[in-house]
Formats: sequence, structure tokens, C-alpha cells
Amino acid sequence: MNNSKHLGDTFGPYTGKAGEYRVASELLLRGINVAEMAIDNAGVDLITIPGNKRIQVKTSRSEYSNTRGYKYPAYLFCTRRKKYVNSRNITLRPKIQPENIDFLICWCVDHDWFYIIPSSEMTQTTVNIPISPERPSKYQKYLNAWEQLREEQ
Repeated sequence: MNNSKHLGDTFGPYTGKAGEYRVASELLLRGINVAEMAIDNAGVDLITIPGNKRIQVKTSRSEYSNTRGYKYPAYLFCTRRKKYVNSRNITLRPKIQPENIDFLICWCVDHDWFYIIPSSEMTQTTVNIPISPERPSKYQKYLNAWEQLREEQ
């Protein structure tokens, strides 16, 4: 039986949902209750209860980023949503609007890293997280920053 599409090998149709469940389980283990959205509504995948913090989850396996002709291992997360075709028959994916979510959680599958990024930091359509310590990520301060999701006392 060929199982080449499961999460352990390559990206498959279940990767996104696996990421949502992985993040939800991590939140629960940290004492933060969470609800799953039944319908994808403006990019919100999970909501913390109480607190109502809206979370978009992105999941990625490591690959190579090509910046200015230099390739390096990284995790790439696209913050564009469903495809649509514009008037010139070009398929585009509109960006997830930061005002629709409070946090973007990026799960780096191969290293089991979580980046909990506030939506105010979403300035580009791709979040690039290098693997090498020689190329620190601008998002490094958000690695495992789960405390941001706790309800304010």
C-alpha cells in the first residue's frame, strides 16, 4: 500500500487539519481551552475560551527558501487564502487580513517548533523561518510564546 501522502512523508490533504489539531492539543496541555471553527470564517481556525483570541494555524515541512539567489533550509508559510481568478484570468489568493485574526501560529513539523505570531506582525504574505542558527528569524522571539494566548487577569 502506497501511503506517500501522509504527514510523515510529504504534504497531503490532511496536513492543515493535522496542524490545527496539533496546535489545539498543545493549547489544551498548557491549560488554555480552545474551540475549533466548524466553517473556515475569514481565516479563523481556533478560538481560545475564555479570551476569544482568534487563531489562524499554518503547517509546514522544511524546504529550501531562495532569497536573493541564496538557498537555505527554512519553513515557509503562505498567508494567502482561497484562490480566485481576476479579470485577466490570473489565479490569485487574497491575503489573510490581520484584522480578522489575533494570532498566526506556525507549526514547523520536522522540528516540532511553534511560532505564535501576533497579527500585527503580519506584514508580508509569506512567513519565512530559517532552520540554521546562522540565519536567525525575525520571528525568533515568538518561538513557543504561548503566554500571549493566556487570558489577561
